[in-house]
Amino acid sequence: MDLALSLIEEHKALVLERLHAVESAAQRFGQTIRSSALPSKNLVPIRPIIVFEDKSASKDLDAEHTAADYRALNANASRLAAADAFCQFEYESADQKNQSPKCFGVVGTPAYVIEQAQQLNHLKDDLKGALQPISNLRVQFSRPDQQNPSFSKFTEVSTLLLRQTGRSSTNLLAMYRHIPIINEPVHAIRFMMTNTRSVPKISVADLRLKAHDRTDVLDALSNAPGITQNEYLLAPKKRYLRMRAKILLQQMQSPDSKRRMQHILSAELPILFPMLKADSRWPDVKGPGAPSQKKSPPPSRLEEEPLVTIGTQAYFRLKPEFRMTP
Repeated sequence: MDLALSLIEEHKALVLERLHAVESAAQRFGQTIRSSALPSKNLVPIRPIIVFEDKSASKDLDAEHTAADYRALNANASRLAAADAFCQFEYESADQKNQSPKCFGVVGTPAYVIEQAQQLNHLKDDLKGALQPISNLRVQFSRPDQQNPSFSKFTEVSTLLLRQTGRSSTNLLAMYRHIPIINEPVHAIRFMMTNTRSVPKISVADLRLKAHDRTDVLDALSNAPGITQNEYLLAPKKRYLRMRAKILLQQMQSPDSKRRMQHILSAELPILFPMLKADSRWPDVKGPGAPSQKKSPPPSRLEEEPLVTIGTQAYFRLKPEFRMTP
């Protein structure tokens, strides 16, 4: 605990400075989106904007949805929804930890707005960098009760820092999330839901640091045959639905090809793309559809049993033929 307190004091000032920078820039950006509906002498208006509202009964962000659950809001409601989404960084009372509000839509913007969004994304990266030294560190607190006298709880040092500075409701995932930006003229945008999960990797050395006060974990890491400090372990997360967008660009791949260049990006905030003139062509936008059908999973590269478990998170070794080192 003393180590955690010293780390908090060491990083607190810089983290608070970066938090304030992101919030201030996001508020200015949200105001830009709200106030630029009308043309001015020198600036192209931000229009149109389309935001898709989830009108299903479920409030679970990861619940199953279909295309019928979404409808496009009118122009003014879309503008307000997009502006709010770009600067919403606080947990609501019903929100779950490690989830952030999602807003699916598109915003056609002049160049100065895209530059403003890029600057905001850079500030988000600066904040993440300020928290990176303590992002994987946790502190163990004993919480004994009659049913489980040895029960203890692990809390991230970054969470303690936010609590000590009166920022316990700050949603770091939302603070880190980039505004998706396309820097080229767009022909079409297709939203699609995918059923996915993240599988972060962590070196044995970093896991030892993370679990420095867990003798059972340290013993298991020491006794694993052939393990090295540089070997990576994998920590599969729970599956969840994620919104992505397929972007078809106006530029052709070659003069003789009719296939348009395309790429996929995460689309859990409204996508910005350039509309440099008031009469620029508006791309063909199709709203979210049902999740893609599940395919048979490929053979697992992970060993069947986890090497260690911390809380509810299991850490697996790769099978010998797939093991990775830095």
